[in-house]
Amino acid sequence: MRLLDAVATILGDALHEPKSADEVAEMLNVAKTQAQVWLGELAKGGLLERFSKPVRYQVIKGADRLL
Repeated sequence: MRLLDAVATILGDALHEPKSADEVAEMLNVAKTQAQVWLGELAKGGLLERFSKPVRYQVIKGADRLL
């Protein structure tokens, strides 16, 4: 299992409500920059929705790869 797959599984349970990169970094106990990389990759892959002003991320409903 790739690390990003493991992160996706964890975030699938945690991002039912929009959260910032800071909140995700704290939850995963990683640097904010690392959380931003993971969140960006998962958003590009169509698994997370990225909101702006303020930037937040949330699971896309029906993105069953996260579950």
